[in-house]
Amino acid sequence: MKINTIYRMAIWASVGVLIALAWGIYFAGADKGLAITPTVRALAALTQPAVAAVLSFEPSTRISIYSSAVANTAAYTLLGLVVESLRRSYRVLVAN
Repeated sequence: MKINTIYRMAIWASVGVLIALAWGIYFAGADKGLAITPTVRALAALTQPAVAAVLSFEPSTRISIYSSAVANTAAYTLLGLVVESLRRSYRVLVAN
C-alpha cells in the first residue's frame, strides 16, 4: 500500500515538472511583441500555482524555467498529498 502512494506522489511530481516545462517552451517560443491574453495568463496561473503566487506579489520578477519546474514540482507534490489523503479517507468512509 505504501509503495502505491510513493508511485502516486512520483506521478504528481512528474506532472508538475511536465507542466512547468511545457509552459517554459510555450513562452520561449511565443512572440515577445504580443501581449499575453487573459485566457493564457489565467491558465498559466491555474496550472502553476507557486509561480502565480510569486508573480502576484512581485510582478517584475524574472523566474527561470528551472526554478519554475522545482516550485511546480513541490506544489503538485503537496497537492498530490492532499488529494491522496482525501481519496484514502473517502475510500474508508465508503467501505464502512
